[in-house]
Amino acid sequence: MLTTGGINRFGNIGFLSTIAFSNIALLLGSMALISFGWNERRAKWIFGLKVLTCCLGIYVTYLAQTRGSWIAIPFFLVVAFLFFNNIHVRHKLAIAVIALVVLISIGTLSSSVQNRLEDVKTDVSLYNDGANADTSVGIRLQLWNAAWILFKEHPIVGIGRENYSSGVNELVSRKIVSPAAAAFAHSHNEILFNMAILGIFGLLASVSLYCVPGYYFAREFRHADEDVRTAAALGLTLCIGFFIYGLTDLMFFWTVLGGFYTMSVATFLACIIKRKKELESNQP
Repeated sequence: MLTTGGINRFGNIGFLSTIAFSNIALLLGSMALISFGWNERRAKWIFGLKVLTCCLGIYVTYLAQTRGSWIAIPFFLVVAFLFFNNIHVRHKLAIAVIALVVLISIGTLSSSVQNRLEDVKTDVSLYNDGANADTSVGIRLQLWNAAWILFKEHPIVGIGRENYSSGVNELVSRKIVSPAAAAFAHSHNEILFNMAILGIFGLLASVSLYCVPGYYFAREFRHADEDVRTAAALGLTLCIGFFIYGLTDLMFFWTVLGGFYTMSVATFLACIIKRKKELESNQP
């Protein structure tokens, strides 16, 4: 309703930015599909409901026209493809082909999607030619460059969050960043932003935030028990999603999403630990 069927774009939807809202909708839709591993096979209507939820998550990204969300779709498909290992390879390939055809059809038939993708080419061309750096993509490229420069100038502990705005404005005076780009509160890249404000410690912290839980989830991804494997797949999808989204936006800029991530990681790890203890206790 807010987007009038995908025609209009709003900066915020409720208490979240449109980008973050779109990202979470797609993530939850993908996780709903994978969570079918926790359901009984006879509950086919629940599987259908979760497939619908996944489709609705993709539809939200279409309405929001969020290109950062679209980048994550292939990665979620790969996780789902690998997770459902009890499905025959031919059926997997059929599903993959259908999903690919649907995505290509949307990209081909939808003028909104075509325009958004064409805008990327135009924005990059304008940025490289120096004709206009204040486009959507151009501003991100400026902010990424600014964050990298701030990191190089303050590599150990960074410039500090409270000094980020003044640091970027100083780059404006040096003709490195435009005033339009300097107006943004962050660099639209999770890792680069933390490198700028926290230095090498920000880099290590950001990488650890994704990779440490991601490692434990990936380690259990092929576990023989389906409950353990499902929790691991959900956790891995969560980590991958936040990492991909963090390449073009700041997910942890929103306090509610920081809470969502950490509580979800803790929940899935607890599910794995609890189930593995149950399996150990049942062994003769």
